[in-house]
Amino acid sequence: ELRIVNTHLDHISQRARVHQAGMIAQDCFAYPPGYPQVLTGDFNCDHRNPAVAVLLKSGFRDTYETVHGTSDPFGTFHGFRGRDYQGRIGKMDWVMVRGDCAVRAAEIVTDSENGRYPSDHFFVSADIAPGPAKGT
Repeated sequence: ELRIVNTHLDHISQRARVHQAGMIAQDCFAYPPGYPQVLTGDFNCDHRNPAVAVLLKSGFRDTYETVHGTSDPFGTFHGFRGRDYQGRIGKMDWVMVRGDCAVRAAEIVTDSENGRYPSDHFFVSADIAPGPAKGT
């Protein structure tokens, strides 16, 4: 048993993003501390943003950082231009976990076919399972 929440934080207002992150964090406290929760979505901000800090302080962990040791390998928004796009914001698409969730793998999917992308964002994925992480 686990809880999955998907969101799309505001793309214009920083104040709104922080408030939305706070609402998500507050909502997760309705569950016991070890209850497995997954949060996915387009946060419209990278790891440097206070909205992400709100979620991390509430106990969420970035699956990509758990596996690769960094929260920000490169930007996930690319405007249909792939890795050639030079944006100012790093990884803005997230898979986070809270509680008893083991993270087995995480990646940013950069696939295209004949130079065409299915989205203006790279997909993010994570292989997770309810249960304690290794070493905990």
